[in-house]
Amino acid sequence: MAGVQCSFERVEKKFVLTHAQAEALMRDLTAGYMAVDQYGQHTIRNLYYDTDDYALISRSIQRPKYKVKFRLRAYGTPIEDTLIFAELKKKYSGVVYKRRIAVSPDDMRRFLRGETLDGENPQIQRELHRYLSEHPIRPKVFLAYERVALYGLEDPELRVTLDTHLRYRTTRLDCFTDDAGELICPDDPVILEVKLANAAPLWLARLLSRHKIYMSSFSKYGTCYLNHLARRKPDIRPMAHKRNNEGEIEHAS
Repeated sequence: MAGVQCSFERVEKKFVLTHAQAEALMRDLTAGYMAVDQYGQHTIRNLYYDTDDYALISRSIQRPKYKVKFRLRAYGTPIEDTLIFAELKKKYSGVVYKRRIAVSPDDMRRFLRGETLDGENPQIQRELHRYLSEHPIRPKVFLAYERVALYGLEDPELRVTLDTHLRYRTTRLDCFTDDAGELICPDDPVILEVKLANAAPLWLARLLSRHKIYMSSFSKYGTCYLNHLARRKPDIRPMAHKRNNEGEIEHAS
């Protein structure tokens, strides 16, 4: 769809914050460095696809060099003309590559049935269809959260997001019912993501250091799997969080 970015290549850095840290950081970020985007705080709904035994996320949490996820995503309150995104997100050696289409709910249903849609990038449609045809995946987990997104005043390519109230469910697996769910983490942290096309500015590194905010390998779907879904499989136990040699807190990837 015109006006929607369909391909990304960038580095994403993640951090786990307390609500007090997030509030203090927001004050500093918006004091001349960044601005909240036009959407303000909004709900993001995700529908993650996986095999029946969660093979994709089981592999992802082992921290391989290459990993991939397929999901549907909707932004804001669902209405009839809300865009639904079908996204193939790949990560290789720390770089994130995303390919997606954005269409109406009716067109998304057609696309998921294998139809090729007019007006959408045909190459990306082929890539998504090929992945779906080659992997026995289906909707497995609904995951929602509240997001505030900011962009850099000097470099609009610099994006920062703060996500709160992470919740999930394994029933009502679509993006258009209510967004209710069980909390993924009982302490309800704030997940900060810094999305970079270029090197991180020095002022951002200084702000993170000032507020004692340290990089983490946190993954929403991965943490949901470890905290809740893996318990249903007797051969997998939840992963303990620990610090690596660089002092980073390791969560699910």
